[in-house]
Amino acid sequence: MSFRFFLMFLLLLLMACTENIQDGKEGTHGWNDIRELNILLKERKGQEAIGIVLQKIYDLRKDTVQTVADNTQIEYARLLFGLLVDAYLNSRQFTAGIVCLDSLEKISFWKENYRYDFPVAKARLYQEMGNNRQAIQWAATYLGLPECTDVGRLISYSEIISEIYIYCNNDLAKAVRILEKAVEAYRSGSMHSNIVPAISRLSIYYRMMGINRV
Repeated sequence: MSFRFFLMFLLLLLMACTENIQDGKEGTHGWNDIRELNILLKERKGQEAIGIVLQKIYDLRKDTVQTVADNTQIEYARLLFGLLVDAYLNSRQFTAGIVCLDSLEKISFWKENYRYDFPVAKARLYQEMGNNRQAIQWAATYLGLPECTDVGRLISYSEIISEIYIYCNNDLAKAVRILEKAVEAYRSGSMHSNIVPAISRLSIYYRMMGINRV
């Protein structure tokens, strides 16, 4: 299959997904799919995972009976999104991953519900591609959005974006400010349980700056 044909197929597949999500029919089977996809990624089978995730994204538009997705469906789709990005990173198909995300972002459901996810994912792909300028541009796009109210996502994305500023722009001060805001959000009452990696990373940054604190 030629790369051009693949891109045409990909665009048609993604555009077939409407702004509606099916009514919770993913159920147990859908969550089992998430587990199976994680196993594929651990086995370094990124290409196989890409095909499965794209099919799952396509399946979301089937048997639609509502126009507003509930939180469970949105989270299920977010997990698919994350697995898709991880699969492109896993298989080192960075350019194809960017093209895929550009197409997916044209669909209103994805654009409206995952506006924080897209710039972070693109920044990661461009970083791995070695395109530091574009990686920083997308990191800045993320930071230009209103602060994410989901503290768990804020912390996770802050880790990623801070790393991009370190490795793509050597901007240690910026990376520190990003993580400090994430830790502050956690200390303001978040129950997010995965704060330890962010605090550990921040402590490393402090040591790099000659500061002995967290």
